[in-house]
Amino acid sequence: MKNCITTWLEQLWQKSVQINKLFFFEKIIFYFLCVLEKNYQAIFFCVNFLKKKSGGYRVKYATVISVGNLSVGGTGKSVFVQFLVKEFCVQNKNSAIFLRGYKSNLTRTGESFLICDGKEKLYDPKLCGDEAYMLAEHLQVPIVIGKNRVASHRKLKAFCQRENSKIDYIFLDDAYQNHSLKKDFEILLLDARRPFENGHCLPAGRLREKDYSRADIIVLTHADSVSQKRLHEVKSRMLMPFEQTKIFAGKHKTSGIFLQNSGEDQTQFLRKKNVLVFAGIGSIDGFVQSVKETGVVYATVLEYKDHYSYTLEDFKIIMQNVKKYSCIGAITTAKDWVKIKPLLSQLEKHEHISLYILNVEFEFLSNQEYSSFMRLMHKKF
Repeated sequence: MKNCITTWLEQLWQKSVQINKLFFFEKIIFYFLCVLEKNYQAIFFCVNFLKKKSGGYRVKYATVISVGNLSVGGTGKSVFVQFLVKEFCVQNKNSAIFLRGYKSNLTRTGESFLICDGKEKLYDPKLCGDEAYMLAEHLQVPIVIGKNRVASHRKLKAFCQRENSKIDYIFLDDAYQNHSLKKDFEILLLDARRPFENGHCLPAGRLREKDYSRADIIVLTHADSVSQKRLHEVKSRMLMPFEQTKIFAGKHKTSGIFLQNSGEDQTQFLRKKNVLVFAGIGSIDGFVQSVKETGVVYATVLEYKDHYSYTLEDFKIIMQNVKKYSCIGAITTAKDWVKIKPLLSQLEKHEHISLYILNVEFEFLSNQEYSSFMRLMHKKF
């Protein structure tokens, strides 16, 4: 029931971009949500004001860089955090990542946990959450999850003292609205296809807030999916008066398709072959587009809600659809793979299907944008 309501609400948000597309009953519901939106905005403003006024805790041993967004749902924060960590690691800078640990069993305790020490993963994905585990698989840096970022800092500090290690940078994933730690730099991600969604805050839209002025830098993700004219309109009109030299555009680039995360890229093998696509992420459209760009033909798409916890029954339905549509296998995301992987051991040998993982990386639209971004970062630090 809850899933049906969520799906219907998301469809209403999408349709409400053009009010005349809403049926009479949908308009009544939407206008009611707009009234609730005003209450949400008033409460959000007061809470945010008090949090910012408190100042936040200053981390003295590392530079704190926040990566966040304005809306609920995916804008590619985790992929961008991977990009940043890799860039700073190339410069021999030691990094760590703090995540909220959304839908992880560990964070329900209210405590913070070190889920990766930079070498080994200390918990399974069900305990620590899909995004944290995915980052731990791709990066060799300490990763801490917890709703309380100050407690996460204490956990990391204790680890550094115990291991006699040094951290230069702490990256906060999804922290634009979190003020518990003082941030040295604020990076805001906006989806170039719909920077402000339908223009409404919760519950009439996806936005948590509309204030982008706190950001030091704005990065427009999925910018390859819009025209140069649209990109210019977003930068010069929709994001006025934000300084345009601090607005950058990037995309999610496919870095390969791997059979159950094996080391060999299967993109050429899968080209023009029939596959099933499934994912439980914030924006499945971008993922489907990435699959299309590889030349792989998809027969059907199974969409699950963001951070979906798959069951064995779910995976059996996926397998049934693979056979129904005569697919060579199924393709999913790295984030979904970490939750599907434990289920495979519960299957009989004859039930297995070829499961492929499409890996994506963040990339700026041009070398000039990349150089300008890195130059600005180096100037700050």
